[in-house]
Amino acid sequence: MEWHCRAFYVNRLIEQLII
Repeated sequence: MEWHCRAFYVNRLIEQLII
Protein backbone atom coordinates (compact mmCIF):
# COMPACT_ATOMS: atom_id res chain seq x y z
CA MET A 1 0.00 0.00 0.00
CA GLU A 2 2.83 2.37 0.75
CA TRP A 3 4.20 1.83 -2.74
CA HIS A 4 0.91 2.95 -4.28
CA CYS A 5 0.91 6.13 -2.18
CA ARG A 6 4.52 6.85 -3.12
CA ALA A 7 3.90 6.18 -6.82
CA PHE A 8 0.99 8.63 -6.79
CA TYR A 9 3.09 11.33 -5.10
CA VAL A 10 5.99 10.84 -7.50
CA ASN A 11 3.65 10.93 -10.48
CA ARG A 12 2.23 14.26 -9.34
CA LEU A 13 5.71 15.68 -8.73
CA ILE A 14 6.88 14.65 -12.20
CA GLU A 15 3.78 16.13 -13.80
CA GLN A 16 4.40 19.47 -12.07
CA LEU A 17 8.02 19.40 -13.20
CA ILE A 18 7.05 18.74 -16.81
CA ILE A 19 4.44 21.51 -16.79
